[in-house]
Amino acid sequence: MQEINIIAVVAAGIVNYAIGALWYSPVLFGKTWMSVQLRSRDQLQKDMNKAMGIGGIAALLTAGGIAYVIALAGVSTIMEGLQVGALLWLLLFVPTVLYSLAYEGQHKKAFLIMISYQFVAFLLMASILALWA
Repeated sequence: MQEINIIAVVAAGIVNYAIGALWYSPVLFGKTWMSVQLRSRDQLQKDMNKAMGIGGIAALLTAGGIAYVIALAGVSTIMEGLQVGALLWLLLFVPTVLYSLAYEGQHKKAFLIMISYQFVAFLLMASILALWA
């Protein structure tokens, strides 16, 4: 197994977090996402600091998990990284969050915004981690 590059994990986590900040901003999908939320704008604003902290931790954990799989698989090229990122997204992330759509009544637009953001994030994180492996 290859060693995991901790600097690459942190960099990939930061990239994930930055993509999320852009994705959910008014520049991209923030207005649409906000319009389909089940909670009020005031409640979302009230919970924002906690959500941002949890999001940062989640970004680092996701980057660490992808790094572990990349190290186990001996991935070292962008194409291999993209394949690993896409497969992890499709086979682990999407099925897990489908429960939110099925059981929690999440709006389809919010769901599509979330999974498309994570698709881009998984691909970029896996590419970074493969190159820095």
